[in-house]
Amino acid sequence: MKTARQCGLILLVVALVGLQAACSLCYRRADKELEAASVSISDSKQVCGDVYAANAFQNAQRKLDEARAAADKKECRRAKDLAKEAKALAEQAKTEAVRRGEEARAAAVANLSAARDLLSRAEGVLKGMGEDAGAAPFSSRLTSLRELESKVESQLKSSGCDLLLAEEGSKTLLAGAKKLSADVESYSASGGAREQVTVGGATHSVVRGECLWRIAGYPTTYSDPFLWPLIYSANRDHIKDPDLIFPGQVFDIPRDATNADKDKAKHKARTRGPWSLHDGK
Repeated sequence: MKTARQCGLILLVVALVGLQAACSLCYRRADKELEAASVSISDSKQVCGDVYAANAFQNAQRKLDEARAAADKKECRRAKDLAKEAKALAEQAKTEAVRRGEEARAAAVANLSAARDLLSRAEGVLKGMGEDAGAAPFSSRLTSLRELESKVESQLKSSGCDLLLAEEGSKTLLAGAKKLSADVESYSASGGAREQVTVGGATHSVVRGECLWRIAGYPTTYSDPFLWPLIYSANRDHIKDPDLIFPGQVFDIPRDATNADKDKAKHKARTRGPWSLHDGK
């Protein structure tokens, strides 16, 4: 009887030792899987997986957090399974990030190259216009686009995760360059502003897209859009309504306005009130 009890105790001890060993092995394997998942997530972040493949990366991080929580509760098998899922998602994010980054870079480089050609063309046309009165707004747009061009170039060279920003910026740049090039070509083809000096002042030939406000703001006119009433007053016979002028119209540009005339014009421009058709009558 005593021997049987001793054998039973020995078997129990052996079973407990075996169980402990099995649990220890399970925990070690869980720790290994957790470490592998953590490394994969870190590798994914190195290639901007958190930016270029945000969904897969966030899911990987969530699974890893769940795996760690399961490990803390001694749920080693569940912890292992969750860690494996986290690693697979991290690898997916890494692959997607590399692909998306390459696509964004290629698109940005192509857009940048096309935009440069268009901007260079527009710049050449503007230089050919010389001191054309109406070229100033185009030159200002060109300067802004050149600044955006430099920004996109910096984003492409950056070691950070800026390729998506470069891609979006290049799209904006290319659209702006196309519009500027078309506008400059159209303006040039129409003959430009063609301001000519005459006795007592100058004349201005209206081109598409102009208004009295814009004409008055040209450096070769008054450099002050609020002085547009001076042009309107000098051309009442040609302007039925100050808001309705047309390409081809030729306006006198008074050069002998007194300070009092200018103050009166600015007051009118600032206090004119809401626009209404033929409110110049």
